[in-house]
Amino acid sequence: MTIADTGLALTLEREYRIPPERMWELWTTAEHLAAWLKPSIDRYKPSTCEADARVGGTYRLTIPGVTADEPAMTAYGTYLELDPPRLLRFTWGWDEMAPDTTEVTIEIAPTEAGCHLTLTHVRLWDEDQRARHAEGWTGTLESLATLYE
Repeated sequence: MTIADTGLALTLEREYRIPPERMWELWTTAEHLAAWLKPSIDRYKPSTCEADARVGGTYRLTIPGVTADEPAMTAYGTYLELDPPRLLRFTWGWDEMAPDTTEVTIEIAPTEAGCHLTLTHVRLWDEDQRARHAEGWTGTLESLATLYE
């Protein structure tokens, strides 16, 4: 996995032994998103998710806290562009933070072994947010590999 710092944006790339069509399904189906879209599948309990994967549709994912004292985290956004199985673009926000002014693009390219995934998160408003999202997305992409490869 590589992480490229592009200012207030973040790009992560990873190879998966998952066909592009299956990868698309994992990114656009609420049941699958609830299973893997979290910084660690080992530390976090099962999430809940609602997703209407169409342009203008929305998603909402709630990840329970690691401990009973830790509050849940809820991510939400709107789907902006869908070109199955190669491109998915959506806004990204957290309930406890500013509105969903950031944006994520997922690019899926076929490879002989499965697919190459590029995640680009743009419009991050400060270096702290960029660093926290780099850590979270890195763990999340590892969670996806752990469950589905």
